[in-house]
Amino acid sequence: MIGGPVWGIRYIRDQDQLTRQQIRPGTVRRIIPYAARHRRAIVSLLVITAVDAVVTAVNPLLLALIIDDGILRHRIDVVVELSLAVAGLALIDALATFFRSWYSAKIGQGLVFELRTSVFSHVQRQPLAFFTRTQTGSLVSRLNNDVNEAQRAVTMTLVS
Repeated sequence: MIGGPVWGIRYIRDQDQLTRQQIRPGTVRRIIPYAARHRRAIVSLLVITAVDAVVTAVNPLLLALIIDDGILRHRIDVVVELSLAVAGLALIDALATFFRSWYSAKIGQGLVFELRTSVFSHVQRQPLAFFTRTQTGSLVSRLNNDVNEAQRAVTMTLVS
């Protein structure tokens, strides 16, 4: 059962561990070439996130104006105009959410592809002695988990 209480606690614990981790020196320098390839998508994601934040902040203000200037003063025209504005903001919010998810997935999947390609090339260049010393299952598990965690860290950090 995915949605059970144990999964929720584990998710919170994992998120808490992610926020407490320190970035090692040199990590940012190694990440920049991968991120630079996606700079347009990253900038678009950041702009969309900013637009969504503005829409989220403006919406309660419009609702307050509907109540104060429209309903309490019995002005139907103000209620209708501001209600249409709220509906327009809801549409903008929905589009922003869609494109934010799309860009986040695009960046994340692109990073996974590039990281896996780089890792595979690196592993292919290893001498035969490396493979006799290393357990294959643990190597594959480590590679998959590290790449997936890197994807999750980048996409969650950008959106947050």
